[in-house]
Amino acid sequence: MAIFYQTNTVSESKGKSLLHVAAEFGLISNLISLVCRFIFRPIEEISYNLFAKFKQEETSDGVKKELKEKDRDEIVKILSQYLGGVMGIGISAIIFSQFCAEDFIFLLYSEKWATHSAADIMKAYCVSLFFMSMNGMTEAFAYGLANKDVLTKLQGIMLINSVVYVIAVAYFFKS
Repeated sequence: MAIFYQTNTVSESKGKSLLHVAAEFGLISNLISLVCRFIFRPIEEISYNLFAKFKQEETSDGVKKELKEKDRDEIVKILSQYLGGVMGIGISAIIFSQFCAEDFIFLLYSEKWATHSAADIMKAYCVSLFFMSMNGMTEAFAYGLANKDVLTKLQGIMLINSVVYVIAVAYFFKS
């Protein structure tokens, strides 16, 4: 998404140098990464540790104990509350960016960086932030409750996904 948006913004910006648009993109990217690092990461770590406490235990003969109905209900309740919280933060970021992106950039960085294209990049990143928040919480849930076999399968899927992504980027970058 970032590569598409940067290419689209570069093609739309008339009279701006490619370097200036790339600098705006980097500026907004780093600004949004602060939100991920200081707000979402601690929430994800807390939820991961909380979900890991519910992980199914194995008996001495290698058979997994079933989760109690009470524990399942509690896990679903916790997941929905955490997802609701991070989605609320993501939606707030989207709403904030739609109305205040240019002013916020002006306040932080000065008039030089408070351009329409920088505000558009921030708006797109805030939409992306919403999906990143849901992704992080569902990963914490999956990795917190997964056993070794499931984690091995997830790693294999992630490896395949990465290879497909690299091939797709190489293919689309050529055209």
